[in-house]
Amino acid sequence: MQRMDSYTFGVRATQSGVALAISLFLLLILSLVGITAMENSNLSFKMSSNMIRHDEAFNHSESARQAAQEVLPAYIDQADWNRVTLPAGLNLTSSADLMLNDAASENPLQPSSLTQDFAYQHNGISGEVYVLKGETVHNTFGAGSAQYKGYGGAGVGIGGQGGAFKYFEFRSRGESAANAESWTASDYRYVF
Repeated sequence: MQRMDSYTFGVRATQSGVALAISLFLLLILSLVGITAMENSNLSFKMSSNMIRHDEAFNHSESARQAAQEVLPAYIDQADWNRVTLPAGLNLTSSADLMLNDAASENPLQPSSLTQDFAYQHNGISGEVYVLKGETVHNTFGAGSAQYKGYGGAGVGIGGQGGAFKYFEFRSRGESAANAESWTASDYRYVF
């Protein structure tokens, strides 16, 4: 019988733990990457929900302004709110005569100085409407200003054909969840 010699390959008695240190460092790096990814995901969610809220407030503002603009021709023809049928959800909040030139008393650059003329509440849509008559931000200069002041000559399009004009600026404010707010505005010219 032959005898086999067994050799023991021993492990060094003094390990330095480099593998443990490297694996802990890699675990730390992966944890930081994971936390950063979660924070970015949370930020993206907040940004998209804020955009949705702003779009909702914008749509509320537009709906209120359009509802108020629908009744203006009937009001100008009748010159009396009692004879005008308001659309569903639209309420007159001031008894102000929209035919008066109030653009001078309300500062269009300071929304807090505006007097609310309409409130709109219908099918979950809510908004406020402010009507300025007379010289407004958009018809202060240029052809709009000339027509407002009575010019009816060449170069003003339909205004050159004669007729009387009333100029209004409709501003509306819509609000949605989390106090998101949006303002919209449009000029309105009524030709007699």
